[in-house]
Amino acid sequence: MIRRLLALLRKAKLVASQGGPGGGWHLVVPAGRITLRDVYRAVELDPLFALHASTPNPRCSVGRTIQEAVSGHYYKAQLAVEKELERTTIQDLLERVNALAR
Repeated sequence: MIRRLLALLRKAKLVASQGGPGGGWHLVVPAGRITLRDVYRAVELDPLFALHASTPNPRCSVGRTIQEAVSGHYYKAQLAVEKELERTTIQDLLERVNALAR
């Protein structure tokens, strides 16, 4: 799982790896410029609230309208989550962790 996440973060150009002795993973972008939203968008491939993948039965009064009825709400919730995540950087998290560790 960690390798998959790191590969996604590398694809988003947030981290890079270096082989050999003393190698490993490092941030490509300064921690103060990477938001949790950046990380979320890099690693979460599916929407926060997914609609049913199957086509609803057109004869069902709920099924044929539910996706249209909830999609706007799901979209607004997704935007709210991303807006909140955008407020915190990796540097903010590092500082918080260090403060709590004291």
